[in-house]
This record gives sequence, structure tokens and C-alpha cells, in this order.
Amino acid sequence: MMLFCLFVNPMNAQNTDRTVTGVVNSLDGPLLGATIILKGTTIGAISNEAGAFTFPKKLQENDVLVVNYL
Repeated sequence: MMLFCLFVNPMNAQNTDRTVTGVVNSLDGPLLGATIILKGTTIGAISNEAGAFTFPKKLQENDVLVVNYL
């Protein structure tokens, strides 16, 4: 059992999922309604009136977010 615990803990330490929050700004200030999408998927978020967003999915180290605003 102790040997199993030694192998499980390093695996948990390598988990690099992250919750991403941020603010979308331009030179004129925060952008309301910018879309933030995980590249290659339809998972995304929309920035609020302060330009802030919280991505609805935990992201991994090499995930890429694409931000669009019209």
C-alpha cells in the first residue's frame, strides 16, 4: 500500500489543469461581449461589461484560447 501511495502522489503533482480568468481590453478600455473560445472546440465564454471572463472549463498546459471581438 505504501508503494502505491508513492506512485500516486507524483502523478497528482503533474496535473496542470488550470481555471482561467481574465480581462479583455483595448486601448479604449474593457471590451463587452468579446468571445473567448478554446481552439478547436465550441467551448467558450463571453466577457462582461468590465471585460472580465471566467473560462467554463479547466485548461491544460498547451490549450490555446482564441479571443474575438467585432
